[in-house]
Amino acid sequence: MVGDDTRSLQRRLGRLERRQRRLTLLAMTALLLAAGLLLTAGQAPPEAPAQLTAREFVLVDAGGAPRARLAVAAVGKEADTATLVLLRPDGKPGVALAAAPSGAASVGLGTVRPPVNQRVQRWPNDPAYVRLALDAEGRATLNLQAPGNPSLDLGVGGDGGEVALFGAKNHPQARLSLSAEGASTLRLQDPAAKAALDLGVAVRPPSETPEARITFFSSEGEPSFSLPQ
Repeated sequence: MVGDDTRSLQRRLGRLERRQRRLTLLAMTALLLAAGLLLTAGQAPPEAPAQLTAREFVLVDAGGAPRARLAVAAVGKEADTATLVLLRPDGKPGVALAAAPSGAASVGLGTVRPPVNQRVQRWPNDPAYVRLALDAEGRATLNLQAPGNPSLDLGVGGDGGEVALFGAKNHPQARLSLSAEGASTLRLQDPAAKAALDLGVAVRPPSETPEARITFFSSEGEPSFSLPQ
């Protein structure tokens, strides 16, 4: 009996010791948490940066392919031009915006890249695009192109205005222009831009009758017939 009582007492003492150790561990953990809260209570939460500074930002899709690009870089002869290009899944531009330090700016829809202060280059296999641009001299242009060709240009500025239709060989086949002085001209050309017909009204002083003229050009580009003669 004495041996059984001794073993029972030892077991109870062991349980009490283990319970005491657990209570001590819990108390120490609580003290550490309380100390941490006291240390951080007086600190302000971290603030988000007011701005991010970089020369280029690239957004990618779930597969890691670039889908948008915001950058400041040289475009043609214009240095430090700000551009925003939204890319299609195949990597070709879908929407392009550009603004240059000279004041030139452009907005393009389709695969045309943003050539600031430059004429759009056309090729027979180009897909459709729309481009609106303003150059450094203040001339505004609108370029429209269907898949392949034809295409249409509209331009207006301090030197006058112009509407041009381009054919399959990237040559202007019809051009209507008005100068800043008021002279108007209509030119029709063949696809090779050789034979042509010009109709124009020249500017005259108010006291004189405006002069109208019609001129035919041969395939060599030389005037072959003109009215009045």
